[in-house]
Amino acid sequence: MIKFSKYKHGNELLNILSQSDTFTPVSDLMASLSLSRRSVFYLIKKINEELDNHELYGITNVQNMGYYIPDETRQELQNTNSSPVFSGLTLSQRIMIITFVLISRHYSSLRFLSSYLSVSKNTIIRDLTSVESILKKQHLGITNTGKGKVVVGDELNKRKWVYENADELIKLYNQQTRISINQMVPKQLKLLERITGNALTDDAREMLKYYLTWYLRRLEDPSMRLVDQNPDPHYSLAFTWANSLLHDNQINNRSEAEYLARFVNSRQFSFVNWDDPLIQILKPITNSIIQRFNEVAGVSINPTQNSLVNNLTVHLLSTYYRVKFNINYRHPSLKQIKESYQETFDLTRLAVQPFETFLKKQLSDDEIALIALYFGGVLRNAYSTVSNSGEVLVVCSSGIGTSQLLLKKLRTAYPSVNFSGPMNVIQYENSTLERTKLVISTIHLHPKKQIPIISVSALPSDIEWNTINQALIMANLTASDSIPQINVGTLIDIIANYSKIVDVNGLKSALRTYLSQTTHKEPTAFNRTHDAPILSEKDVQIVPHVEHWEDAIQCSMDPLQESGQINQDYINKIIDLTRKHGPYMGLGNGIMLAHASPNDGVTQLGMSITVFKKPFALTESTKKIKLVIGLAPIDEQQHLSYLGLLMRRLQDKDWLNNLYSIDDKDKLVELLQHSHLLEQIS
Repeated sequence: MIKFSKYKHGNELLNILSQSDTFTPVSDLMASLSLSRRSVFYLIKKINEELDNHELYGITNVQNMGYYIPDETRQELQNTNSSPVFSGLTLSQRIMIITFVLISRHYSSLRFLSSYLSVSKNTIIRDLTSVESILKKQHLGITNTGKGKVVVGDELNKRKWVYENADELIKLYNQQTRISINQMVPKQLKLLERITGNALTDDAREMLKYYLTWYLRRLEDPSMRLVDQNPDPHYSLAFTWANSLLHDNQINNRSEAEYLARFVNSRQFSFVNWDDPLIQILKPITNSIIQRFNEVAGVSINPTQNSLVNNLTVHLLSTYYRVKFNINYRHPSLKQIKESYQETFDLTRLAVQPFETFLKKQLSDDEIALIALYFGGVLRNAYSTVSNSGEVLVVCSSGIGTSQLLLKKLRTAYPSVNFSGPMNVIQYENSTLERTKLVISTIHLHPKKQIPIISVSALPSDIEWNTINQALIMANLTASDSIPQINVGTLIDIIANYSKIVDVNGLKSALRTYLSQTTHKEPTAFNRTHDAPILSEKDVQIVPHVEHWEDAIQCSMDPLQESGQINQDYINKIIDLTRKHGPYMGLGNGIMLAHASPNDGVTQLGMSITVFKKPFALTESTKKIKLVIGLAPIDEQQHLSYLGLLMRRLQDKDWLNNLYSIDDKDKLVELLQHSHLLEQIS
């Protein structure tokens, strides 16, 4: 039943003509519609105007024979109940609809597009500039014909654009009209699942219903079909299904069957046939990806945890077909994933190399983002038990070293505040942060859940302590002008009774800093019973000059590598972290604490001290480094006793200036021994 015309008796007339195998005299139309000859002529004129607006051939009259509808018009009217008209679309939405319409139709005039989208012809003309730009990227173009505009170019490129944008197109059409589905398609998709043993996800099945309807309708025109090049015999179950489906539609074309088998496999599956030969190849690759992610991330994900290896293998099946046959996937949240889960994203890119080697192609960022979500889900479950229940979370690149120092000082300065951590970046990205009100980090982080973040050094300056205090006050975690157990305001009042205060705020800040430092009990020596790292003379060196900061890090860590406490991978990781996050390992006063995670290549607890007589700049920073402390931790705790003592010495400006003034290694060793930082071997 045709439903096209808005005029009374219009659809009745169209149905009469479309159902007739021959010419219909005007007298028959008059009798069937109970209309006068004049009224029939008028109705045919109005219907032809409607058909012309939709770029369809009009009702034709052959003298002495009667009226008929051209086959192309009849087919178009029978395939669609009504032509949807859009309104209120944004510019990007209009461009997408125009591109789709131009690809789908034989020709489209400005008048038709204007009517179809409920905008002016001038608007369509402006929009076509953007459409041409989009089509150019697909190696397609627009040409003008006597009846309207036509998209020219390879048929596969036309289909590729429609397929890659199908989800958005379906959403737009369903918002303003009802799309008619070929009733055979849902049954055929169920048959596909039974034959292959693979089950499509609900989203994939829904998309394929619409795309297959569009595809089969397109193939009704032989000129739209691929050239049947009789490709190599293909006996996959999906190809067998595709070939059968096309035969049912009177299409015998192996090239089309190949195409159909490829695109149905490129959508996501919920589960697969594990006996599939391709799955047998992909599963070991998945295990390699998980193992590599563990290595580069410094984590220990169990491949069977949360069925990760199975779920990721299922995902890689559709990924294989998309990448192999150049079907682009666009992740709607790519920008958010790359910003909020930057570390997880970057590590996933490194981890997928075994899969890229198999494909002989590099995965796009959108495909990487999809795979990163699998690792993110497992990590979120794993880190749900990590202590992040504190009101203030401390973060650094590795969760070792700098953040441990900062956390210790924060807990000393603010014993009433619940601090948690330290976390590394990947733990932070995949943590729920349920009770967290403030994040304090030694590196730059992307905000989550609108939780405020402040970046400070591991040994905060007076200004940074003031920043921390203000942030704690803003988060309602500490009272204004107060240090635990001692009220700064009270001290100010006492001082004011005996002297004139010129800078009240400056004095408050200085008092807070002094009190926070004096509440920290200084250790007198390292504790050998807790495996504190002990420097030997080989771990201490004075270096006159280096060309680049990378050379300085390598030189500083060489003693630990030569003794077998670390390997070259650990040094490379420190350099990579510095390139990525900047000079966050700089502690101020010319000091750098060079460190990474134990999993990055530490075999034995160790530390080195290197003094550079000619300071060097770390990355592009203007701050100069004179002293590099090389740290090789084996866990988060065993180095802290010794490191805490060393940091106390380094905060003594006289002691630090004395160290910087030394030119002779023997004198440097003597200073360290006298300060209980280097064991005296008798």
